Amino acid sequence: MLISEIANSCGLTVETLRYYDSIGLLTPKRINNIRNYTDADRNKLKIIVAMKNMKFSLKEIKKIMKFDDLITKDLDEDKLNQENCENLLQEIKNKFAFIKKQEEDLMLIKSKLNKIIMKINNLMDGGNYEFTDS
Repeated sequence: MLISEIANSCGLTVETLRYYDSIGLLTPKRINNIRNYTDADRNKLKIIVAMKNMKFSLKEIKKIMKFDDLITKDLDEDKLNQENCENLLQEIKNKFAFIKKQEEDLMLIKSKLNKIIMKINNLMDGGNYEFTDS
């Protein structure tokens, strides 16, 4: 998949993808110096976008992704020392708690908005209200 295709499919700009490549966050294969994105790259990009939406910094995202790659590839233990693992684990737990709180807040807002929608629908059904585009 070409850079413009993946950019469009993920709602990002080509410049953003080039930047992610330049900082090593997303490293597509190159064929004749043209970035070629795979489905795995697209899936990784979706996670990156979701993390950005949840207020992770690019530095945090890169750190988490790099660590995940190291763990997945099961590289030598020098790169996965206990202190780094503990520090990252604590950072991830903190972010997880933050996201869980946001999720609770979203559920509360969703419930309130749903009640308002039901009230409006009842008003429209019970009364002779018409909504226009004007």
